Amino acid sequence: MGQEIVYCSRCQTRLNGSDFNSGAAVRISNYIYCTGCLTADEKKLVEKLTRPPEPAAPVRRTNALKAASASSGALPAVPKVPAPKSATTRKSAVIAGAVGAAIVVLGLAFLLFRSGPDKRGIVDVPPTPPSSRVPEPPQAWSLAPELETLKSEFQASLARKDFQAAQGLVDRARNQHDETRWTQSVAALERALGDQSRIRLQELKEAGAKAADRKAWEELRAAREEVARWGLSFQSLLKEFDEAFAAVLAAGTASPEPPKPAPTPEPAPPLPAPDPGPVLTADPRRSEAGKKYLGSWQKAMGLASRGDYDAAASELKSAARDFKEEDVQKEVAGDLADLGRLQALRATLMKEASALPSWTDVTLSVVQEDGSRAAVRGNVLQAGPRRLELRGQPRFVELEDIAPGSLATLVRRRNKESPSEEARLLALLCALDGDEPAMDGMAAGREDLIPPKVRNYCRSVQGKAPAVGDPGTRQSEWAARRLFYAAELDFRTLETRGPALEKYDTLLGAHSGTAFVKSNRAEIAARKEELKESVLTGYRLKGRSVFGIQKLQIGAPKEKEKVEMLGWKAREEPASDDPNAYVEASFFALPETEYRGWALVGGCCATTFTWFLQASELTYVDKKTRKTLNCDPGSNFAAPWDLKLKGLSVLHGGKGHAKAEKEPLQWEWVDLPMPKYAAGGVKTIRFMAGSKGMAIAAVLISSMRDKRPTFEDVKKLAERSMDDDVPTSSLKSGKDEPDLLPRIPEARPYLLVFDLDLAKLGKPVKYDADHRADVKGPFDRIAYLMELQRGAGPGQYVFVSMDAFTDDINKVGVPDVSTGARFQQKVSSMNVHSNVEGLATGIGLDGGNIEFWPNNYSPGNAANVPGASGSVFDFGDQFGDPVDGYGSMQVHNHKAGQVLFAFNHWGAGAGADLGIGNSPGQNPDWTFTANAASYSSKRLRVLVRPKA
Repeated sequence: MGQEIVYCSRCQTRLNGSDFNSGAAVRISNYIYCTGCLTADEKKLVEKLTRPPEPAAPVRRTNALKAASASSGALPAVPKVPAPKSATTRKSAVIAGAVGAAIVVLGLAFLLFRSGPDKRGIVDVPPTPPSSRVPEPPQAWSLAPELETLKSEFQASLARKDFQAAQGLVDRARNQHDETRWTQSVAALERALGDQSRIRLQELKEAGAKAADRKAWEELRAAREEVARWGLSFQSLLKEFDEAFAAVLAAGTASPEPPKPAPTPEPAPPLPAPDPGPVLTADPRRSEAGKKYLGSWQKAMGLASRGDYDAAASELKSAARDFKEEDVQKEVAGDLADLGRLQALRATLMKEASALPSWTDVTLSVVQEDGSRAAVRGNVLQAGPRRLELRGQPRFVELEDIAPGSLATLVRRRNKESPSEEARLLALLCALDGDEPAMDGMAAGREDLIPPKVRNYCRSVQGKAPAVGDPGTRQSEWAARRLFYAAELDFRTLETRGPALEKYDTLLGAHSGTAFVKSNRAEIAARKEELKESVLTGYRLKGRSVFGIQKLQIGAPKEKEKVEMLGWKAREEPASDDPNAYVEASFFALPETEYRGWALVGGCCATTFTWFLQASELTYVDKKTRKTLNCDPGSNFAAPWDLKLKGLSVLHGGKGHAKAEKEPLQWEWVDLPMPKYAAGGVKTIRFMAGSKGMAIAAVLISSMRDKRPTFEDVKKLAERSMDDDVPTSSLKSGKDEPDLLPRIPEARPYLLVFDLDLAKLGKPVKYDADHRADVKGPFDRIAYLMELQRGAGPGQYVFVSMDAFTDDINKVGVPDVSTGARFQQKVSSMNVHSNVEGLATGIGLDGGNIEFWPNNYSPGNAANVPGASGSVFDFGDQFGDPVDGYGSMQVHNHKAGQVLFAFNHWGAGAGADLGIGNSPGQNPDWTFTANAASYSSKRLRVLVRPKA
């Protein structure tokens, strides 16, 4: 591609630009080779492409020309030197020569005149006969139906002038497939979208000009609003519209008389405290003054029930002035102290709820939009300082909406024993909410902790609806909440991050007056700030082909200290024709924002630091042809990446470099060529490798930094990358050990469907937990987590997920005969995490297959699984009769020749077959091992990921 110094992709020989001119080096696809490394087929291809064109055959030849060019083939004799002649002789010779020359010229002219029009002497070259080879019919393109569907949806969006929807279709499709034809087709759609949006803008500008002449300001504003609705990708067009009409709109807005200010509404009176009903005086020990005080206390507790602790305290202090009796004064002081403690206690409960670990099961009483309460049962996805996010519906629950009894129950469940004083306050908090069962649960049988006045108050307000405020206000508040929740979900996906930003802008605009937005303003505003810098490490990068993710030792060039960090490394030499040997980083760019970028790459010599780049809107000027080449992801070209590193050994094993395996021993932050993006949206960078041992651990894209990251930044990023990792150390099972599932980052968005203690096996299968009813909608991935442990030894686990192979939630678990499940097929996009040594782990593996059935089976490789044996039980077997037979639940990686996990013969109870990885016995898939009893702890969980 015109770079001055490159390296052969096979032998790593250094090549210069002149080598291409001399024929010592060639480029095939995105790879460079010296001619000595070319295969026979490649040499033929190069020879064919570089062979000079053969001279065209003459169409006809004349006899005259043939005669004139005829030759006897004999060499002429060497001429003799003539003897000197006299002057007279020389003169005569000159005259004779001139006459002879004239005769020859006349003769040639006569011959040419005669031969010109006469075609009898012309010999025609026969035409080339047509090829007898029958042309092969064109092969159908596998992506054609998908492209036609995309085009249909795209055209429908254009017809509606819904350019935002059309841009969303293009953004989603852009990186959906790596095939060149697909990429070019999507690029054509994007160009068409640009053309149509430009045409529509021109129409709106013309209409706007006419509206401005008529002073039809509403029409002009409507035109601007239409452009604004096109979204972030069309901000440049909106800016162009504003530049044309901003002054006109401003003048038009100022021309009408300002509207009269609306009268300020009277402030709504404070909501009354809940009526506790008649004062109950079941306590005979109270004095007459004490009985009178109960009315003031109940009024104060009604205020406290609404959370107005200050007003409640004022009511009690007023009572203290009215009652001088010592017993009442003492009671008031105690009640005032309880109010202060209750306020702090509720804050503590909310703080503990905000720290609930993922996968915690919760049952909550939650305030609804109409003020009523509803029971919500779910599983915590993540907890925050303001809300819980649950797996299932409702997705979000505000902590302030959770009933005190539910909060107290959560804390009590975590802290089995509470001191008497804490238990008394928890009971009082539940009593103020009218929740007598929760109140009694907090007291845990200690009736002395609940005074009669507290129990009486609880019963008096039990079942009464709490005050809900103005219906219009609540409607506005809940509308803001719903928009915020939708924005949060959109923000998590790159393709929908643009619509999310628009929702956040709406919240800060149209909904800015709501209490919800006021209390969450900082969080909402922070979302756009987050996009000013993107940090991609570990699983946030995506490697393909020869790249695998693993822990890498990373150190600074001049520092001895090293940190452990997840990164992607080329584990073998990529094939010369493999366009998928890359690591991909995708991020969302804000419109009209300039970014800088750096990548943390590792290698050991110049060979392992030779990368090529493809990136959104990246171009490269070929130094030889001076042509500008498009280097978008999936295109035909990749730009050489000039790392500008010094002191590298030119060849692997060369001077100053020990001959060894290619490993990323040296790490460097390297600047990335960042184009100025024409519009905001999803942007992608592909790091394309040509050698084993190349590695990349982090990509940092920022609009705020102007300096290259340092080793201190590496330390921080290492912590972040390891947070995304699954545990690889040996685990011990037991009630005091942390659950493994919350420690697997990939599992966070999944729903738990089944939980099975494998010590309780039999037919039919009876799960310890069955949450099928909680899966309300479709799902796109299925995952399995198997954990095994022998005695007090280290625990083993494997977590494997894959694209959904069924849409029936009843068939994702153990394939018991009652489920009707039977699957013998490949599975796609398989992710494997495990702490079992030797088990192949990775992301997006394409060698997965499953064997799920209740039948008996034999070792025959019925599905022709690559690498499977037909004589032993492994990852390619054949099911048969009876249907309700031995049973197999096995997940494999046939490309690695491995059983990921096997669970067979569950009807045998302790005699079932269980294992992770290949069995050391005769049958790799653990068939006939009957080893379930050898494990002291064994558990299987089945999960699905709801479809976004």
